[in-house]
Amino acid sequence: MYPFLAVVWSSAEFEARINVGSLCDRLSKNTAKWHFVMRTPGFFVLAATPQCGGFREYALPNGAGVILGQLFRRTMESDRDDELEIDERSATRIVRTSGRALIDEYWGSYIAILDDREHSRRHVIRDCSGRLPCYFFRSSEVHVFFSDIQDLLTLKAGSLTMNYDYLAGFLYFNELQIHATGLREVTEILAGECASLTIGSVSQFPLWDPSHVCAENLIDDYQHAAHELRSTTLRCIAGWARTQKRILHSLSGGLDSAVVAGSFKESEVDARMLCINRYHDAPGEDERKYARIAASRLGMELLEFPFNDRGLLDHRVLALPKTAKPCVPFLFRMLDICFYNRLTRERKINTVWTGQGGDHLFFQYRELLPVSDYVYQHGLGLQLHSVISGAAQLTGESYWTAMRFALRSIGRRPRWRHQTLQQPTYFLNEDAVPPRILEYISHPWTLETKDLPPGKQMQIHFLAEVLNRHRPIPRLRHVEEHHPLMSQPIIELCLRIPTYLLVKGGRDRALARDAFRDIIPHEIYQRRDKGSTGQHVIQLMRRSGKFVNEMLLDGVLVREGIVDRRSVEAFSTNSTPIRPEHYFPFIACVACEVWLNTWNSRSAHLAV
Repeated sequence: MYPFLAVVWSSAEFEARINVGSLCDRLSKNTAKWHFVMRTPGFFVLAATPQCGGFREYALPNGAGVILGQLFRRTMESDRDDELEIDERSATRIVRTSGRALIDEYWGSYIAILDDREHSRRHVIRDCSGRLPCYFFRSSEVHVFFSDIQDLLTLKAGSLTMNYDYLAGFLYFNELQIHATGLREVTEILAGECASLTIGSVSQFPLWDPSHVCAENLIDDYQHAAHELRSTTLRCIAGWARTQKRILHSLSGGLDSAVVAGSFKESEVDARMLCINRYHDAPGEDERKYARIAASRLGMELLEFPFNDRGLLDHRVLALPKTAKPCVPFLFRMLDICFYNRLTRERKINTVWTGQGGDHLFFQYRELLPVSDYVYQHGLGLQLHSVISGAAQLTGESYWTAMRFALRSIGRRPRWRHQTLQQPTYFLNEDAVPPRILEYISHPWTLETKDLPPGKQMQIHFLAEVLNRHRPIPRLRHVEEHHPLMSQPIIELCLRIPTYLLVKGGRDRALARDAFRDIIPHEIYQRRDKGSTGQHVIQLMRRSGKFVNEMLLDGVLVREGIVDRRSVEAFSTNSTPIRPEHYFPFIACVACEVWLNTWNSRSAHLAV
């Protein structure tokens, strides 16, 4: 989290000037936290000390704006990006292109706030990694941009109301990543987007678009793709590592976290990495065997801790900070906060790393879609037989099934659809579902992919979810998570590599396995199964039945007619077994009700 507040208004509007003056008065009472990083007529930006090491302010010359976070040069020519400064020529180019030059010439984790005085416009840009959250709120002619809604609350800038359409959409599809939030007056700037402000209006558009990346500079040679994936990942991991001193890495025992740890070891930076593995006794949920092999090979210390089998959801989850959107992972992170805070303080940890994003980038999915992608690109090309054979091996389907799939793809541009989006509305009253629900819950990126191969359509869908998933619990966690694989150069490279190369030979993440074969253990290179925490979470929900039952049955969702009381009662009282298709919708109901409780919907005002 990088706490910031950017306030933009029209200096020509008397009412807006009055409102801003009131905001400044309130902020001045909390000078211990905030400092001005930019102040011009109609525009100011305040920031607080970031929790994450390496984050800093990049002031653009001549008051052209400020960038908050961590920047690296796109060319990766400099090994000292902590000393990076943006000169006047570069700043002018960034502003004149409404931030496009920033996307093209740099990468990192950042929020950029630009002042284009020549055209009377301001731009707020969130980089495509989505690491730093960014929202905005409008009151009269004043726009307030922020990372933590609790900072907005201190301004007492207006009132907030519950957005029940969004909450119903969340219950329909809990991986929902759209502009709307659980509060009608608050809008999210999604990863890779720009919010452009002129007098009296604000527009949002993707400044970074994965569909455009897929269409540029296709890498269709396996060896070249493997070389590029390895070199790009090593440079990105090294860049991030130089900004830290002590890293706690979540070494799950899977491929992706092993790639991160191995790449870090190859970087030979001064930072130190300590590994941790969390496990559960249920079948498939104890991966210590693989984590130990990886840590031993890399010469890293490995800490092993079981998940808390006696933990349960209770009134403690109602102490979660207010946020703009409900979030399922918050329920489970809350139970681990004290554990991680104690560990990171004792070990003087600066950041917690994971391998998150590898499944999406390296293509872990066992689908026949790579066959369609090959036909889309090459027709009945020379490699079609091997692609069909590989897809059959990958999915467990017969060769002839895969061949029929290929033949049906000839001359067609099939549209990929997420199966979950076609599901019945479990627990959700049908009358509460927003009109045109599939369009409502679609991320903007996924609406413009019809001209891409279906495998890339699928990859973009899941990237849209994971790149916008990162929502740190504000103020409670001592250090924050970072997912270094979700770096712009790696994301763009994997988008440019066809899916039939990513899974060549019928192996999920085949290209990544071969690219990093010498820095990951052979046992992990060959591994085909994947760990999970499903049983742990199911047991947690069962132990928490009394609290969940009391909260849901007489909660806001039932009272507002969003959730059907009878259907949810059968599951909250454990009188009906929870089948797999009910699992996530039920947990989403719990997460949503907890979120509503933190806001106390009977008095949904900014004053607290």
